[in-house]
Amino acid sequence: MNRAQQLVASLREKRDTSIIRAQEAEKKIEENKRLLKEKTDEALKLQQRLEYSRSFMTLAKQWEATQKRLRVVEEKAARLGPKVEHLEYETDQLQERYNESRKQEKKLLEDLASLEI
Repeated sequence: MNRAQQLVASLREKRDTSIIRAQEAEKKIEENKRLLKEKTDEALKLQQRLEYSRSFMTLAKQWEATQKRLRVVEEKAARLGPKVEHLEYETDQLQERYNESRKQEKKLLEDLASLEI
């Protein structure tokens, strides 16, 4: 029976070793799950940062284009400024002449009415 006892003892030892290995493997699986979740979360954060960076780059390009268009408009306004001022001056002169003409017309109509023709 000594041999049978040795065989049983050997099987028990193998069983115990297998149980320990299985427990260690389960711990390793849990650790790997945790590490995978951390890496996944990190990857998601990096992906979000990349999307934000791309959005920022797009906005920066749009801002730059807007600034460029604004400079063009400001330059055009600066070139047209004196012309506009001159046209406003001419408009004022013409308005004064028109008003003076209306006054003369009114006076002439009054003079005509006083003649009673």
